[in-house]
Amino acid sequence: MDRVVAQGVEQDLLRRVGSRTGLVELMDAAGGPPPLKNPRIVQAALRRPNRPQQGPSHKQRLVDFLGQHDGPVHMLEIAGHLGLRRDHADNVVWSAVKAGLVRRVAYRTGLVELVKGQVEVDPSTLTGIQRRVFDALVTLEGWSTAKGVAGALGCRPREAGNTLALLVEVGLVDRRRGDGTPGDPSRYLVRTNQ
Repeated sequence: MDRVVAQGVEQDLLRRVGSRTGLVELMDAAGGPPPLKNPRIVQAALRRPNRPQQGPSHKQRLVDFLGQHDGPVHMLEIAGHLGLRRDHADNVVWSAVKAGLVRRVAYRTGLVELVKGQVEVDPSTLTGIQRRVFDALVTLEGWSTAKGVAGALGCRPREAGNTLALLVEVGLVDRRRGDGTPGDPSRYLVRTNQ
């Protein structure tokens, strides 16, 4: 749709209304707005129309590909397998990370691996703040926020949230993501398959 609008603007059939509004106005043959009291203004679609998917999605292909490997796989190999440019492959990986299907290995290594379904750490080996946060989460009923855990411990919510993120990563805690607003924070619960 954007291409059609751009061609219409080039041929003086359409005129953009305002800056970054997504609105266009129909022009008359003389190059001005049509002689109407209320010129016809239409909203240009800024997104591509949805196309029916054929075959598995990129995210599903990524998960299947990582499932064929015993360890982490580098982003360049993932991009090659998916037939995508590196930046597009990064977007697919980011989407899969957000869905909890895969995880990046360390910081800036370019390595990605499948999230394992089983617990990787024994809760009895936890120490320090991790032990305190885990124990507090066990005593709280139902899904709890980082703020709720921090209140039970007497620490800062950020400290509790960072520790909860680590406990999620090692498979001891489940996370139900919120939308990122203060009214809908992420919530945590001790994983029951201990």
